[in-house]
Amino acid sequence: MPDSTEPRRTPWPLLLLAIVVIPLLIALIAMFASHKSVEGALAPRAQAALDAAVPGAKVNLSGQTATVTGVPAGMQDTARNAVAGVDGISHVDVTGGGGTGGNSGGSANTSANNSATGSASDVGGSSGNSAGAPVTATVAGDKITLTGKVPDDATKQQLGAAAKAGAGSRTVDNELQVSSGAAKPSSIQLRGSVPTAADKTALGEKVKAGLPSGTTVDNMLTVGGGTVDKASLQRQINQLLAAHPINFQPDSATLTPAGAATVNKIAGLVRGHSGLALSIEGHVSKAPGSNAQPLSAQRANTVKQAMVADGVGADMLTAKGFGDSKPLPNTPPQSPANRRVDIVVS
Repeated sequence: MPDSTEPRRTPWPLLLLAIVVIPLLIALIAMFASHKSVEGALAPRAQAALDAAVPGAKVNLSGQTATVTGVPAGMQDTARNAVAGVDGISHVDVTGGGGTGGNSGGSANTSANNSATGSASDVGGSSGNSAGAPVTATVAGDKITLTGKVPDDATKQQLGAAAKAGAGSRTVDNELQVSSGAAKPSSIQLRGSVPTAADKTALGEKVKAGLPSGTTVDNMLTVGGGTVDKASLQRQINQLLAAHPINFQPDSATLTPAGAATVNKIAGLVRGHSGLALSIEGHVSKAPGSNAQPLSAQRANTVKQAMVADGVGADMLTAKGFGDSKPLPNTPPQSPANRRVDIVVS
């Protein structure tokens, strides 16, 4: 008769389950949860950036990969650049045609890859080396701001030098991002406003002279003295805020370094223009307690003071806090995406 005091041995299949299978399942569940968390944080910002550039188009995310649909013919690059500029997006696929007839011969597809191994692909799937997305030089008052992605620091410096060649007395803020997966830009877009048609032509020609061979200039400057197209300016601000939100230290009205940099860029867009009024609107996500409205007002005031320090006239600016009363559309009130500052041009 066996000794009843002998310990019972656990069958080896159960040991294998406990040691290998269960930890693996836990890791997979955690990975899936992280994947969904990334999507939840990026989706509102990506859609806001797209709305500012191509109203009516839609973006869907799978992790850090974005798929854009409903893009009108000829707007694929604009849509791709808007979404690719959002921090955290690694790859963008764009489908043209808008679902209402499309392009002749089928919809055009274009993609941008911001990962370390990817690059922008040609429209329509043509062969050969793909051209990089255009970079943008925005002229606002006494400042030119360069934005976009380039493959290396040498390209960044070369484009910065080209902008300085056309800047005249303006300063150049080189905000180009170096990304090892980016292709060399195919063109540089000139946006913003200059006083005269002669200024527009001269600036375009001087910038072109300093560009690498094969890089073109898309001169989209408007002529209007010290005034500016308010709708165009609003789109630029919306796109900038979607890609680089104005962030604050937790539970405070103190700007983070990244938040301060965004405020500085917006100040550069509006400084020097007349006839503008900007409403700075603070928002917070829904949370327990009664601090929402005061905190949102303090944050709006902080942005106003920072813009005044950056040279924007105080008489152009008003600041107001809305607490948690205006969450983003289709976003839970508790979402971190609702911790934001909106700037409305009128």
